Amino acid sequence: MSALNLLPAPLVERRLRTRRLARWVVVTGVMSVLALTAGLALRISSSSLVLGDGTRLETVMLQAQAQTDEIARLRAETSNLARRADIAAEVKLRPDWSLLLALLAESRDEGVVLRRISLEPVGRTLSPSAFQIDVAGLAQNMQGAQAYVIALEESGIFESVRLNDTSRVTVNNTEAIGFAVTLQLGQEVTR
Repeated sequence: MSALNLLPAPLVERRLRTRRLARWVVVTGVMSVLALTAGLALRISSSSLVLGDGTRLETVMLQAQAQTDEIARLRAETSNLARRADIAAEVKLRPDWSLLLALLAESRDEGVVLRRISLEPVGRTLSPSAFQIDVAGLAQNMQGAQAYVIALEESGIFESVRLNDTSRVTVNNTEAIGFAVTLQLGQEVTR
C-alpha cells in the first residue's frame, strides 16, 4: 500500500521537525539524567572513602549496581518512546479518506446538500501526491453555496478551491442553487 498524505506538505514537514525536536529533547533528558547519576555516584563514592575500609567497597558496589539498573531502565524507556513515535509518524503519513469525507460534510450549512463527490489522482504515477476532488451539491440560496466554498477554503487543507458552476434548479417544485466545486489536495510532484 502506498503512503498518501492528505495534509499539506508544509504541515507535514512542520510535524516531522516537531517530532525530531521531541526525540532530541527525550534523548538529551535521558543523557542529562545519566550524567547527573554518574556525578552523584562519583561524589558518593569519594565520600565513602572517608567512612571506613570495610563499608566503602560494599557501598560503592551497591551504588554502581543501582545506577546500572537505572541506565538499563532508561534505555528501554527511550527505545520504547522512539518506537511509539515512529509508529505514530507512519500512521500520520497514510491517508484516511473518511476524515476527508467528514470534512466535506461538516463544512456545509444546514441548507446545503451534497449530491456527488468524486476523487481522482492528479498525474499518472503509481503513488500520486495530489488528488482532484469534484463536489456537486444543492443550496437553498447562492449565499449557502458561497459559504460552503469559503468554509472549504478556510479549512486550509486544500491547495486550491474553485467554484466551477452555479445554476438555478428545481427540485420537488422548490427552487435551489446547484453548484460544482473542484478541490485540489496536495501538490503534484514532477520527477
